[in-house]
Formats: sequence, C-alpha cells, structure tokens
Amino acid sequence: QEFIQSRDGFVQDQALDIFAYLPPSTENLEALTQALRDSSDMDLIEKSLAECKRYMNTENGDKVDQYVQHIVESGGHFSAQRIATQIIPFINESNYQKYQQILTRLPKESVAARNLKASMEEYLLLKKGS
Repeated sequence: QEFIQSRDGFVQDQALDIFAYLPPSTENLEALTQALRDSSDMDLIEKSLAECKRYMNTENGDKVDQYVQHIVESGGHFSAQRIATQIIPFINESNYQKYQQILTRLPKESVAARNLKASMEEYLLLKKGS
C-alpha cells in the first residue's frame, strides 16, 4: 500500500501489479483510489481501472463508482477523455443517473462529454440486448 502512494509512476505501476496478485481488500482499494485520484498518468489510471473491476460487485462498489466518476468529471483533461471511452463495465442501473448528471456538468462539446455520452448510449444498447 505504501508503494502506490509513491510519486514515482514506475513504483505505482509495480504496486498495481502486486495488487493484482493479492485478494481484494478495502485497504488496497482505498490506497489505490487516494493515490491515483488526481493522477494525470493515463496509463496508470487505465491500469487502476482493471484493478477496480475486481471490486465492482463487492461492498466496495460505491468507492469504485466514486473513483471512476471523479476521473471522468474532474480528472486530467486527457485522462477524462480516454477513460470516458472505457467506463461501460462500470455503468449500471444504480449509477446511470450519476453519469447523466456528470454529462450535464461537462462542457457540452468537449471530447470527454462526447465520449461519455457514447459510452452511456452503448451501455443502454447492451442492456436492451440482454
């Protein structure tokens, strides 16, 4: 957990690799979300999303929602754009409204808004098809 708190991206990357081999724990998720919440390193954020998927259907699902939503709404410019294209696995019935709210707060013609809208539309199509 202390390695993910490092300001060295290589060390954080290695910490994420270690987390992937450990059983999910609230402490690891908390360390990850706190350390990378305001990161501008897109590769680290993408890698963190892979780790967060392991927590989605656990008691920590809300913490994952908050982390992903924060990145899309308030994360670095390019991070928000890129992550907004990868959030379909994180959208569900209980948080869809929150993503709609985020969409209304993003600049309407921004790349992040367009990407988020496209992901939300794809989620609805997938949901309709199942």
